[in-house]
Amino acid sequence: MPAVLSAADYADGNVRKNDNRWLNLNFFRTMHSADAFGPAYEGSYLEVEGGARSGALDFYFFYDAFDLLGMGTYKTRAGDFFTKIKPRFSLDALTGKDLAAGPVREWYLATQYKGFNGGEYYSAGPGVDLDVPGVDLLQAALWPKFVRFQGSPDIEYAGVELSVNWCATIVRKMPWAGNLSYQGWMDYGVDNTYSRKSGGDNFTLSEFQMFNGFYWNIGHYSVSASVKFNHNLAYKSQYASSATTWFTGAHYHF
Repeated sequence: MPAVLSAADYADGNVRKNDNRWLNLNFFRTMHSADAFGPAYEGSYLEVEGGARSGALDFYFFYDAFDLLGMGTYKTRAGDFFTKIKPRFSLDALTGKDLAAGPVREWYLATQYKGFNGGEYYSAGPGVDLDVPGVDLLQAALWPKFVRFQGSPDIEYAGVELSVNWCATIVRKMPWAGNLSYQGWMDYGVDNTYSRKSGGDNFTLSEFQMFNGFYWNIGHYSVSASVKFNHNLAYKSQYASSATTWFTGAHYHF
């Protein structure tokens, strides 16, 4: 999870006060995975996840490598991947002013690159860090999306998306000096006229994904059990695009 930051008051000119970096190595096993192109399946993937804060730049990324060692339903696949790269630029740090208002602790220009086999999405829009009692980290962004697929140089408008991610420590004392955290994310996309225009009756204007992870953390190690709710995954209403996916995971925190 990203480092939990203190209040974003940069009036003293010290934009480096919240600098940090972190890196995780995650292994996930999935069951009943949602699939817009076929039936639900089982699989596994290795994920490198990390981030940093450097002055006005807040950075997050992950890279998923699927079907490791031929494990899972699709044993013959190789080289499939999925990645998100999410740079955010703090408006508070850039202006040297405390722009906090109500529950909003810090404002950003948020951007995102999302890449996968044969395609990529680009997004940019306003983002915020929010202060909510009992929640260690809560971030949100609202942005238009643009898509480009393999074989075409064209970048097309693909709707608007609300993205939220969070982390909360729900049990602070567990065996072996551990704790239990709840962390996850939600993406809700609407107005994807590109998918409807290009794909026919089985394509939809909206998509919903919500990942809910429960992590038992002990020092540098964690194990997890998670569930992901999907509706019209990949903007398609076919096959297992609305299946619920289950995860078990093992994690190392550098």
